[in-house]
Amino acid sequence: DFRIAECNGMSSLAGLSKLDHINGDFIFDDNMNLSTLNGVDVLKKVGGKMQILNNQSLISLNGLAPLKTITGDIDIYYNTLLANYCALKPDAYAAIVYIGYNSYNPTWAQIVAGNCSK
Repeated sequence: DFRIAECNGMSSLAGLSKLDHINGDFIFDDNMNLSTLNGVDVLKKVGGKMQILNNQSLISLNGLAPLKTITGDIDIYYNTLLANYCALKPDAYAAIVYIGYNSYNPTWAQIVAGNCSK
């Protein structure tokens, strides 16, 4: 598993620029100063679930654009400024996607149809 949690002094994920896969879960939780996930730009596979929770400054999932495989569920909750999900690849994930309590909360069908941002 790979977890980034409660790193309120962190403003960039640039140090993760070589991370191309995670064998287990990817949990991104309670990081108050990060506005994007840019920095994990080469991440292609998450072998478990992906959770993006309680990141108060997060506005976009753009850093996840190269991600091709997630084998577990995807949970995206309580990111009060998050309004852009366009980096998610609707045809690439075997997971069930749960989205709620963000600035914009599209259904998976809306994301698939291209209504991925507000």
